[in-house]
Amino acid sequence: MPEVHVRTASPPDHDAIAEILAEAYGSFAETAPHYHAWATTPKLWVEDASEVFVAVADDTEEVVGVVVLAMADTPLHESAEPPSNDAGFRLLAVAPHARGRGVARLLVEACLDAARHAGARRVGIFTMDFMDTAQRLYERMGFERRPDLDLLFPAGPGHGFTYDLTADAADHFPPPGPAADEPPWYGDVLRD
Repeated sequence: MPEVHVRTASPPDHDAIAEILAEAYGSFAETAPHYHAWATTPKLWVEDASEVFVAVADDTEEVVGVVVLAMADTPLHESAEPPSNDAGFRLLAVAPHARGRGVARLLVEACLDAARHAGARRVGIFTMDFMDTAQRLYERMGFERRPDLDLLFPAGPGHGFTYDLTADAADHFPPPGPAADEPPWYGDVLRD
């Protein structure tokens, strides 16, 4: 695998983004069909994103990964009530032939840098129970596992993680609470 760089996506990247997301989410039988259809159709969500980053192979300019940054008060932002973060990311996916080479880490770092630059204090992410590779990545990067933010999505349990961008982030958000005996339904808790 050649070296990769991360840049902002442009409309010519949309077909490659759709293909990468289709492969990634298609590998999980648990993905709800309506979410799969939405996720793999960039024209349905790209205008609502704060930023869409792609990882691109240096030698061929092939798009090999994607992630969507969602700042607070934008349509794609997910935060548990009361707000648990002021930035987040979604739709992190890497092409199968590029996995295991640090591409996902580069994409997450791009989101963290952009959120920090925009003045965010904390980044949050919800990842599905069956996405264990993503969960290990977030833990290695220093994200805090937040069982108190866990939610139940149509495809099953979702796990909450947060990453503090500033030393005073904890002063601006509620402290971690106890985990619920049964996670609440995402539609009852998430604010967009």
